Amino acid sequence: MNNKGFSEEIKRKCIPIFSRNKNVTIIKKENGFILSSPKTLSTIRMNNLTYEILMLCNGKNNLLSISNTIRNKYDVSEEKIDQDIANLLYPLWKLKLIMFKNGIIPFKKHFRITGEDRKTEFTVEYSSADLYDFLQGNRDFFYCNIESTDLIEVNKKFLVSSFIANAIVFFSLKYNGDRCITIGVNPHFIEYPFFNCTYINIQYLYINAEMIDYISKQNIDKFFRWVTIWVHNEVNLVFPDKTIYYYLLLNEQSELNKTIIKKIGLYHQNILKKEYKGKSAELFEKKVDMI
Repeated sequence: MNNKGFSEEIKRKCIPIFSRNKNVTIIKKENGFILSSPKTLSTIRMNNLTYEILMLCNGKNNLLSISNTIRNKYDVSEEKIDQDIANLLYPLWKLKLIMFKNGIIPFKKHFRITGEDRKTEFTVEYSSADLYDFLQGNRDFFYCNIESTDLIEVNKKFLVSSFIANAIVFFSLKYNGDRCITIGVNPHFIEYPFFNCTYINIQYLYINAEMIDYISKQNIDKFFRWVTIWVHNEVNLVFPDKTIYYYLLLNEQSELNKTIIKKIGLYHQNILKKEYKGKSAELFEKKVDMI
């Protein structure tokens, strides 16, 4: 947070957290504290108890040690403390200020299933209640801070895309031989290049500027951009809108995948899209491997 223009009194009350991220501050107010970040218009409002919990959320304490420290100072139940910790860490995770250790994402995917046969619609949501439930069985589990130099790697490895975290994604699955996934994304929330849909074994779809521009021109809906992805027997091949090929990384340990990822580019996609449109993913992989 930029403190320029604040009075000296307010500046003294602004406490930066996560030492290398000066853009996040806790501002002391008469009725408590506000955790503020320029990454979002919203703020996290805290009372004295949640403020103390946040100060203990330093990547060194686990849930058990935080709970014991707070209980020794206040007459507060363990359940209440755990709920406060979950409610506090959840928006921090959404703001991409923290990540969870060992690549664990302790949130469930909640689906609202509607639609007729051969078409199922999913709305993906997350909740701080999931984190609370997870912490109950993993009291030695905690998070680590995200430093600015880690953001690229974090984007690659963890589910941190803002439109996923904010439940802005709409899925429409059609079963007609191959699996066709249509994804509608609110354009205001496309900020980061990676997202993860693990429940259909799809990970790390790279959305670049040209793809977004193409989708925008094709889409008549001013609120959502739609991408159609075809997955042939879970082979790593994507056909956005059936016209431009994009590569989808399902198994980053695969040497073939690494080779293709390095070789494939927009130039090659434009060449291959005419020759291999509608043909099998195996043929496309063989062609790419020869590039």
